[in-house]
Amino acid sequence: MQVCLQEGNLVETDLDKFKNEVHSVLLRWWEESDLDEIDMGQALLQLVEEFCESSVEFEADFDLDEEEDE
Repeated sequence: MQVCLQEGNLVETDLDKFKNEVHSVLLRWWEESDLDEIDMGQALLQLVEEFCESSVEFEADFDLDEEEDE
C-alpha cells in the first residue's frame, strides 16, 4: 500500500482506494457466488480490455486551439 504524508498524517492514495474497492468486490463475489478465481479473472481481463478500448466523446466549453497556443 502506498501512502503519502499530508499535513503530518498518512493518507491513502486514490490508486490504493481504487484497488481496495475492487478487491472488496472480488471477495464478496467469490464468497457469495459460484464463480471461481479463474472465472472472475477472465471476466476482469475482458472488462479491462473493453474499458481500455472505449473512448469518450465530449464537446469542450472552450476553444482547444486557443489553449494550445498559450
